[in-house]
Amino acid sequence: MYAFVINNQIQGLGDPYPQEILQLPLAEQIQQGYYPLIEEDIPNYNDLTHELERVEIINADNVTVAYNVVELSSQQQQERLDNAIGNLGLRVKNLLLESDFTQLSDSPYTPEQKNLWASYRQTLRGLTTIALSTGEIPEIPEPPQI
Repeated sequence: MYAFVINNQIQGLGDPYPQEILQLPLAEQIQQGYYPLIEEDIPNYNDLTHELERVEIINADNVTVAYNVVELSSQQQQERLDNAIGNLGLRVKNLLLESDFTQLSDSPYTPEQKNLWASYRQTLRGLTTIALSTGEIPEIPEPPQI
């Protein structure tokens, strides 16, 4: 991957290199504005409380893409949490609808299997309460493997 640089400004990123540029020595590639692109690993962060800021640094022999983790304002954090809880609620609702049939009297499951599904469904119902009380979005459990 490369960054195309003119007057110390990144004009664009590309991959693969143009064939005619690849044939040139690295110093000539850079002289023509084609810098190798080095991308640092994206750090771990909580996307409810932080966001990534992408930083492109033009060096003498490459362009480095780095990432800074930036804390969101308390209002932004609350908005993200509210959205995440809303999305969790929709996901839970859909999973409950998809598994309603497991509790019907004519479902193909034995009483023991129905109990497994009932327990799973009860766990699903409690997820939004957990999210509201802790401010964290819990993992959605896997359904019973029957």
